[in-house]
Amino acid sequence: MRCRSHSAAVTGIMMRKRNPGNMPPEKILLIASPGDFMSRFGVESLGQALCEEASRRGGGGWAGWLESGILKVRIHGMATDEIRPLMNAYIESMQRHGGTVSWIEQQTRATPLPNIQAGEIPWGTVIRQKLTKRLLKLLPEGAYLVSNLHGSGGEEIFAERLGAAETREAVWCRAQLTGASNRLCRLIWTEVDFNGPDLPSPNPPEPKR
Repeated sequence: MRCRSHSAAVTGIMMRKRNPGNMPPEKILLIASPGDFMSRFGVESLGQALCEEASRRGGGGWAGWLESGILKVRIHGMATDEIRPLMNAYIESMQRHGGTVSWIEQQTRATPLPNIQAGEIPWGTVIRQKLTKRLLKLLPEGAYLVSNLHGSGGEEIFAERLGAAETREAVWCRAQLTGASNRLCRLIWTEVDFNGPDLPSPNPPEPKR
């Protein structure tokens, strides 16, 4: 089924699958938007908000980017009529700024969500958390760690591609020196998203010793 993109109105499409047994169903949202940075950042914010709301209601959620550039959001513990207000608020915001967004809603049998705190971080997972030493050790090699804080020139105060596990102590020291430790950070998964399509990677992963 194709995503439908509209500028004036956006339609959510729901696909139902059989849900044997008494397990509550899992909602899956596939959200597409223009590929520019601010649109992707906004879609990530929406995915995070949905996951946090599901957790607040006693369920849970996971959000992550697919290789196609679509954000997949898995939701436990929220009904469609509880999800729609958050989706509609985001859509209205996008429309006010001339943007477009399309999304598909699916329902399927619930399966366990990745446990990020236990180090289960699939490729593409949306990570926006305080940068703690424990979190740093869990993050996968090759991803880009970026602080949400900016310097006077507008650049992030900390931005690095993560190397192997044995290099994380040095990374933590640099994060502390820049003031990024214990402050909000996010994870970026591709060089294109990190630098833009025409720029080289600023620092390769640190070599294993």
